[in-house]
Amino acid sequence: MILIYSKNKNFIGIKESAFPDFKRKNVLFHEKIEKEKIKKILNFKKNQILYYTEEGNFKILEIFKKNKKNLIKTQDFSVKDFEIYGNSHIFGLLDNSILTWKKNNHKNWKIFAKILVKDTLDKIFILEKSNLMITTSSQYNKIKLWSFLGERILFCGQSSLEEKIASIATEKKNDYFAVGTLTGKVYLYNHNGILLNIIKHSKFYKKNFNRLKFFPLRFLEKNTLFCGGNGQQISKWDLRLGKAIQYWNGHPGEIEHIVSPQEEENSNPLYLLSSDNKGVVKKWDIRIGKELFSCRFPSEQIRSLTIN
Repeated sequence: MILIYSKNKNFIGIKESAFPDFKRKNVLFHEKIEKEKIKKILNFKKNQILYYTEEGNFKILEIFKKNKKNLIKTQDFSVKDFEIYGNSHIFGLLDNSILTWKKNNHKNWKIFAKILVKDTLDKIFILEKSNLMITTSSQYNKIKLWSFLGERILFCGQSSLEEKIASIATEKKNDYFAVGTLTGKVYLYNHNGILLNIIKHSKFYKKNFNRLKFFPLRFLEKNTLFCGGNGQQISKWDLRLGKAIQYWNGHPGEIEHIVSPQEEENSNPLYLLSSDNKGVVKKWDIRIGKELFSCRFPSEQIRSLTIN
C-alpha cells in the first residue's frame, strides 16, 4: 500500500497496483487527522503505522481498522525526530539529548537510556545490522556516530562536513550510509562510519544548478543510489562504476521524497516512487528506466511518502 500524508493533514492509502487511479475501490484508507498535528510517520508492522504528534504522544494507527492507540506519552518534552529498531526500541531526539524506550515483557515501554549532548541535534537514523545510530546537527554540519548494544549507548566518533546536511540514506543489507548536502555532494560511509568516497554534484547531474533546498537519497541494493532535487531530476548512480548511468526528468517541482518497497529475500524492488514540492507523485519502472504513472494532489504538498 502507498501511504501519503499531506501538509493539509490528509492521510491516504492507495492500492499499489492501482496507483494513480483514485477510484473509491482503490483508495483503501482516507482520513483527515487535524487535531494531532503529526510530525513524523514510520512503518511499524504490516498494516500498522507509528507516528508522533505535537501533543507529545507516540501512537499506533491500524490502517484498515482505523484504530489509534497511545504507545508512549511524552507530554513533558517534545521529540524532534525518532527512529525504531525492530519492534522493540524507539530512539527519540530532543534538542540536546537522545532518549531510548524499550518494550518490556508486559508490552509497556520504559526509558532505558538518556544521553546528553552539547550540540543541537535534528535527525536520527539507525543501522540495524551493525547496531549503529547516526545523529545529525545541521547547525554545526556534524554527524555523530553511536554504538548501542543491550542497554548501553556509546559515542564512537563524529565527522564534520563543509556543507549543510540535506539528507541521509541507509543501505539495509550491508549498512552503508550516504549523506547528501545542500550543495549536491554525497559522502559515502561504510557500516563502521568510515568515509569511503565523496561524490561531487557535477558527477550526478547534466547541468549546473544553484544551492538546493532538497536533496533526497535512496539506496537500492548495495551498489545503486538514487538522488533527486536538482531541477526536478532524478539520477541513478552506480557505485561500482562510479558514475550516474540514468537520468529521469518530469517533475514540475524540486523532488522531496524518493521511496521504494521493502526488499524481499532474493529479490529487489522493481519500482520507485518520488514526490516534489508541488504535490506531484510519480512511479518509475527501475528495469526500463521510465515513468509509469504521475498524479498531482490538488493544492497539497506531501509531508510523508511511505510504502507499507
